[in-house]
Amino acid sequence: MGVQSATVSWRLVQSVEQLLHVALYTRAVLDLPTAAGAPPPLRGGPAPVPALLGGDPAPAARAWEDWWDDQVALTALLRGADRASGSPPTPPTPAAPAAGAVGGPPAGSGQDADRWAGWNHWRGRVLRAPAGPPDYDGLHPLLRPAAVTTWRAANTWTTLHARGLRQEHTELAPGVAATAAAAVAFDHTITLGEVHGLLLPLAVTGIWWTQWAPGIVLCSFDALTDPTTARAVAYTTLAGPHRT
Repeated sequence: MGVQSATVSWRLVQSVEQLLHVALYTRAVLDLPTAAGAPPPLRGGPAPVPALLGGDPAPAARAWEDWWDDQVALTALLRGADRASGSPPTPPTPAAPAAGAVGGPPAGSGQDADRWAGWNHWRGRVLRAPAGPPDYDGLHPLLRPAAVTTWRAANTWTTLHARGLRQEHTELAPGVAATAAAAVAFDHTITLGEVHGLLLPLAVTGIWWTQWAPGIVLCSFDALTDPTTARAVAYTTLAGPHRT
């Protein structure tokens, strides 16, 4: 579910995502440890079902972290945000190979070539991500039984609980976002039309947020209702692509 807060110039997409909450639900069912920097536990999440793990939680936790990163990358892609810039990616057109060469670099500057390579690397990672429900083919074997068994319950939980919480908590206030957009434009000497970002609120405990990539921020619902935190979240989300 996505909500856009914007004028004719700046743009901020806020979206409560099923993909991300299903992954968090799976982590909760398996009772995996929360790594540093990862989202806190779900608010009102499911009871653990240790029997669904059937193995060492340490490698399962590492596999979950990789899965989580893939799910966030896929969400950003679906929402039109490039991990490198927070905006829809527009890689350069590859040049024809040089005479006598088997292949050739993309057209344009070295920076364009780097951007092309970076985008293809990210896109390839996402396209190789494990399939989703109902079979989750390719998902790590320590995670797959829980994902297959609980995905319907996870979807229901997200619809009834996570999105219900969204109704109880105001999204990032338009005034806060507008003030941040103006500050970003001023601080980075850019037009408001160049100010944009993707904000992904999560139904997790406490006041928490993190910049996953430039222009892409994840946060708890509570982070949006705390004035000081909300201002920091708004500025970081919108300024990310322009920070050097």
